[in-house]
Amino acid sequence: MASDAKSEFLKLIDLMAYFFVSRPASGRREGFEYQRVMYFNPETEDSSKQTDVTGVAEAFINFTENFRKRSELEIPEYDHRFVKSSNLLEVFVQVEKGEFIIGLGLSREACNKSDYFAHMTSIKALVVRTYETFRLFYGSLHDLFIEGRGHLMQRLDQFFSHYLSLLRVHQIPLIDLFAGVGFMNIPSTEYLDVQCLISRTCEQFPMVKKTIFLYQDKMVQYSVAKEDIIVMYRYLTQHLVQSAVHSELKPLDGILNDSDKQFIGKFITGSVDFVGQETLTESKFPTVFLTNTESGSIECYSLIVYRSLNATLCLFVEVENMPKIELIELQKFLDFELGRIASKIGDNVSSSRPLNSDIPFHYVYYNPDSLSLKTSFSDSQNPSSIQMPPATIYKLVCETFDHFVQTEVENFSQVEVKADDDWWIVVKKVNGRVLTLFIPSTSSTSVVDVHDVVEQIVKAYFLNLFVV
Repeated sequence: MASDAKSEFLKLIDLMAYFFVSRPASGRREGFEYQRVMYFNPETEDSSKQTDVTGVAEAFINFTENFRKRSELEIPEYDHRFVKSSNLLEVFVQVEKGEFIIGLGLSREACNKSDYFAHMTSIKALVVRTYETFRLFYGSLHDLFIEGRGHLMQRLDQFFSHYLSLLRVHQIPLIDLFAGVGFMNIPSTEYLDVQCLISRTCEQFPMVKKTIFLYQDKMVQYSVAKEDIIVMYRYLTQHLVQSAVHSELKPLDGILNDSDKQFIGKFITGSVDFVGQETLTESKFPTVFLTNTESGSIECYSLIVYRSLNATLCLFVEVENMPKIELIELQKFLDFELGRIASKIGDNVSSSRPLNSDIPFHYVYYNPDSLSLKTSFSDSQNPSSIQMPPATIYKLVCETFDHFVQTEVENFSQVEVKADDDWWIVVKKVNGRVLTLFIPSTSSTSVVDVHDVVEQIVKAYFLNLFVV
């Protein structure tokens, strides 16, 4: 089928009319309105157009604010506006107490050509995540602006000129809306091994303040703030670990040195060659900015990542304490035990039962409390065996979600919707957890029959997620 051949992802840049970061306070003076523009893409757009677009966004926010009834004076973080016109779909998000506006405009024509349904709430989530990714690597916009407008503009250009060209949107907007974390279910004994290793590491190396443990591309444990885990997880799994796996698959060039023969694993950030250990270690590791859950401020950490077999341990060390850590001793401490745990988890994973149902269906499951996201569209063991939904289904599922799930209706538990092409969408909500099922056309056409099919699917594959 034609829909089967389509990619699950689209490049944002192919749908995008513009993207900007502005600081309204910098363009208050008449004749200097252009100074509010901190970053604008496409960069080839003339200055007057950039000024007009950012000015319209600011004016629209200010105008609509007059009709809002707020109990507090402070602007909530990620306050937003949606604007729909005949040519554009626009999202404006205020960040850092309203000091900055981030705007994204999508071309209706480009979206229609790609059969992409622009679900505004999902687009807003994408804009927020884009900002949070920038903040992860560079810190707050406010702090950068304090160092100078030019300094902030240089950092924004350095990041977004590359990042926007790589950023993808999912054909199913709900996956971008949830943007959760893939967790690895492991037996309690293996999980206890992971916790013990982390506890001993933090005791032996007290400069380690936060940790993340991954197996393959799945999360096992983390102690970073919940606000940071999604962008941190995406960076690790889609870039850092992925690059390490590609490197491991390449044939070895030359002769292994003694260090390579001695250890099972290796550092995948920072130095991997300890010759000249006396050089400053803090300059060899990437830095990230993480949230302090007590104060709400962001703090800078060096990221040390050690990988053995399929296990990856991320250690976050305060930048000023990096000179205190002995990397050789850290590697000796971690190597054998991390490899042992990875082997045990691997034995369990290889013996686990893949999802292989007699009933054809796709699913998206999301738990907002744990941020757990599971979906057959990314995780299916045999994705070609199940027909992909047509593009019209993605619009219908978003409309169903908006009408029934993303509301204050407390008694909602399940809804079944039949599309014109006989596909069924079933959204089930229990204790805040949301399971969305996509069921192809079958001989069962009544609501009662579909309800029975859903019960079979839940009991067979999601029993530990819902109380049936």
